[in-house]
Amino acid sequence: SDFSIDTSLDLNQLVKNSPATFFLKVSGNDMVEDCIRAGDLLIVDRSLDPIHDCLVVAVMDGELRVRRLHQIEGTFKLKQPEMDSYYSG
Repeated sequence: SDFSIDTSLDLNQLVKNSPATFFLKVSGNDMVEDCIRAGDLLIVDRSLDPIHDCLVVAVMDGELRVRRLHQIEGTFKLKQPEMDSYYSG
């Protein structure tokens, strides 16, 4: 074959701000459109500023949820998965 498997993984190369970084294990399939599925492990950096069309972790109804963030007329909105509508919160 034309590939090799590197079994070493250094998470320090991925984490830029360790005090603001945490891991989040995905429990649902709401974000399959963005290739995020149940069981996936996400690395979340709370120190990053939100920007239009990025994925964010938001607290909704007391639970952490992954959603796409859109900026509309200067206001940030969370896009509902697989829909063209937004949460109004």
